[in-house]
This record gives sequence, structure tokens and C-alpha cells, in this order.
Amino acid sequence: MRSPSAVILPSLASIFGVFLMRQNLMALVPVLVLFLFFQKNFIQGMLSGSLKG
Repeated sequence: MRSPSAVILPSLASIFGVFLMRQNLMALVPVLVLFLFFQKNFIQGMLSGSLKG
């Protein structure tokens, strides 16, 4: 028979993992939206900096 702590700890780890994934997604979405919105400017800036003359 399992002890109560052996059952509680994995469930807490899975809840904490879901919490971390949600935070990462919340941090990624605004950056991704800004990149998609300004993608043309980013590519033009990279190309103009790499071309000579």
C-alpha cells in the first residue's frame, strides 16, 4: 500500500508543471504577436544590415 505522501507529491508536481507551462505560454504569446506584426520590419532590418554598399 502506498503512503499518502507518495500519492500527493506526484500530483503536486503535475499541477506545478501545468502552472509553469501556462506561464511560459502567457509570456510567449505577446512576443509572438509582436514578431508577426513587425515581421516585415525585422526582415528588412536584418537584410539591410547584412548587405554591403
